[in-house]
Amino acid sequence: MYTRRGSFLTQEFRRFDADFFGISHREAAVLDPQQRLLLETTWEALDDAGIAGQAVGGNVGTFIGGFMNDNMISRGLARNLEKINNFAAFSASQTLLSNRIAHALDLWGPSMTVDTACSSSLVTTHLAVRAVANGECDVALAGGVNVMFQPETFITMCKGRFLAADGRSKSFDAAADGYGRGEGVGIVVLKNLEQAQRDGDHIYAVIRGSGVNQDGRTIALPVPNPVSQQRLADRVIKEAGIDPALVGYIEAHGTGTSVGDPLEAQALGHSYGRVAGRAQPLVIGSVKNNFGHTEAAAGVAGLIKAALTVQRRTIAPQVVLDKLNPEIPFDHLQIRIPTEVEPYPDLGAPAYAAVNSFGYGGTNAHVLVQEPPEPVQTEAPARDSVRIFPVSARSGSALHEVAGRYAKQLSSDLSQDGAQRLKTAATARRAQHYLRKGFIYRDADDLLAQLNTYAASDEAAPPRALVEGISDPVFVFSGMGPQWWGMARALLERPGIFRDAAAEIDEVFQEISGWSVIAELLRPQADSRVSRTEIAQPANFLVQSALAKHLQQFGIRPTAVVGHSVGEVAAAYVSGALSLRDAATVSFHRSRLQAKTAGSGGMLAVGLDAEEAQRRAARFGTAVCVAAINSTAATTLSGDSAALQTLHDELAGDGIFARMLHVEVPYHSQLMDPILGELATALAGLTPCEAAVPVYSTVTGEKMDSAVFAEPDYWCKNVRDSVLFAKAVDTLIGDRYRVFLELGPHPVLLGNIRESFVRHSVSGAAIQTLHRDHDDEQSVLQAITDLYAVGAIDARDRQISTRVAWSRIWICRSIRGRKKRCGRRIRSRCVRDTVTPTASLCSATAWTR
Repeated sequence: MYTRRGSFLTQEFRRFDADFFGISHREAAVLDPQQRLLLETTWEALDDAGIAGQAVGGNVGTFIGGFMNDNMISRGLARNLEKINNFAAFSASQTLLSNRIAHALDLWGPSMTVDTACSSSLVTTHLAVRAVANGECDVALAGGVNVMFQPETFITMCKGRFLAADGRSKSFDAAADGYGRGEGVGIVVLKNLEQAQRDGDHIYAVIRGSGVNQDGRTIALPVPNPVSQQRLADRVIKEAGIDPALVGYIEAHGTGTSVGDPLEAQALGHSYGRVAGRAQPLVIGSVKNNFGHTEAAAGVAGLIKAALTVQRRTIAPQVVLDKLNPEIPFDHLQIRIPTEVEPYPDLGAPAYAAVNSFGYGGTNAHVLVQEPPEPVQTEAPARDSVRIFPVSARSGSALHEVAGRYAKQLSSDLSQDGAQRLKTAATARRAQHYLRKGFIYRDADDLLAQLNTYAASDEAAPPRALVEGISDPVFVFSGMGPQWWGMARALLERPGIFRDAAAEIDEVFQEISGWSVIAELLRPQADSRVSRTEIAQPANFLVQSALAKHLQQFGIRPTAVVGHSVGEVAAAYVSGALSLRDAATVSFHRSRLQAKTAGSGGMLAVGLDAEEAQRRAARFGTAVCVAAINSTAATTLSGDSAALQTLHDELAGDGIFARMLHVEVPYHSQLMDPILGELATALAGLTPCEAAVPVYSTVTGEKMDSAVFAEPDYWCKNVRDSVLFAKAVDTLIGDRYRVFLELGPHPVLLGNIRESFVRHSVSGAAIQTLHRDHDDEQSVLQAITDLYAVGAIDARDRQISTRVAWSRIWICRSIRGRKKRCGRRIRSRCVRDTVTPTASLCSATAWTR
């Protein structure tokens, strides 16, 4: 072994966040370091592309280049045999380089590992391009990896006289004497250009053409064939339809060998340099001089460099170049090597670059890239708008780290044009992990301050996002009680979906009733009549229904609905079980007729279950009824005011919660009986409709067929019978619904829902929308943030589209323009020393890592 040097990764390859990828620590302990690096880099590539959330569990292809496998060599050594466990087989072949990624991320597209030696990862790029073009996958991952920790491989390569004595690649230099081995890993994300533009993706470069061929028989197996390389480049150029004279840069293979460099230069010179129309010498270079020949990852390293070259229209200098190789006729071939940073030449065309790669054994690959198209410009968000910035991670400490990293990005990227950067960031779609926190902010400075504060705090991690049951929200429509004079006023006064929806509802209601709900809602406090039954019920219906429309613009729709008492009117309308006209008809006549009973009785809330409440009220006979059963410790009684007051005093004396309610009407009592006949007649013309989502009834406590909501008898029961809210929630929980969103002017049912979660021993979330003490817009965004935190809304679904329309609320999910990370991995040393290096062949001083 005549060389003892190489280019090594500085990170500790034994450190790996196994939990992040769902890999047990026992398996991680024997996992091929190449697989670990590929998993981490693939995630970072998807994250950088802004599609990590959609790619996981999607039609994504995986094409990985692999060559040397030091891990397998190590496992086979006698001193390591006793350390082999039942997971070792999963690191024993190159197959798992690609399939490990597909398995860990649940990718469904084609998955394969390619070994064409040094051209492997550029060959995988070609295969990935073809797979996307042929419709085999929507997105493709292409790349390669190389990790070196066994000197036996170095010895083998030295015996073949492939390596440079000083461990350095010296491409196109007179001193070229072989290549310097290097560690590296690279992944590129490939997607159809038109689709990427429609999705607003950040595009580094466009692949205009690619190809692969073979040298055939040469004078010796490792000797490249310049004719074959030229033939391949000419074919790729022709298929791309590009004038080779317009290609301003080529990222060459550049092995730094005395034979390979001159032959490659000859091929590139004839394909690109000595062509008609070439106005100035073709610039060529090789990234191998920077960090060594990364073998299976060499092609993708060159591709990444070429993509950045055309994207930034800047050519990097060739390092480690003392004297040009005299065996290469640079002037004759019309090629040159850059020695300092220079702008991409102005050739009167888009910036083009080619990548050339050839492998030990004769497999050649060639790729032609073009600078990206200009991104589509859209309007920046208003500076005075309230927005949301969600952050997620898989541990509490990582969540703080992510917030700190975003703060750093914001401080640098948003300093000159905050609104534009926020707009650009809002187009990215990142994977969301199960620990989540949302920041509601007004501008970049506000967000930056919040992120910095959270990053520096010791605030406990939020609860894990729900994973059991149905996490999409059930819309819960409250009944009478939460209305107040200023409800939803800010939303009504501001142009937008809520106001438009409210106006549509109000127009239909006016045609039926002759008066305007909106006019009543906008009365000043001193003149407000919203406490009156005939006003309050239609007002609640309008606010709840418009609020559902308002949430819909953000992609938030119910997976089921339930209404408490009169809240069933809005539930029936929002679900589609009633048309708007029929729902408005029910709301008008129900409230009009119940208003006739105003002053005839009262209502009493007690801290008892229904059975005990009924037992206590039994001595009053029909004068007191159970009006609503909200939970096992919350029952409402209704009926004669004097009887209720007597019962109130008795319960209070016994230390039991009891509170007289400030209501005009004794709802759900025998005092409703006189109006039932007229109500049935008024609702005789309702038309059945098919509900779009399940509707759960608080009359029966069960899921109902939507046709029942067009039956007048049902609405008579809705007015007279007890409200079985607790039973309806129990049924929903039994049907595996876990997230409940209360739609109303103020939350009144959340505690009852949470009590049901406890009683059923399930994890769930009960979330409010509007709150009388909070700004309306802020309340809605807080509801969205809460839904995000519990996993009810996410950045992806199986169709690679957003479940929540983040762009409508300008949520900054990433900071584009610079390197960024969304999910923070905690790289702990969970990988033990399960292989022992060959101490007799390398010592700490002789082996430079």
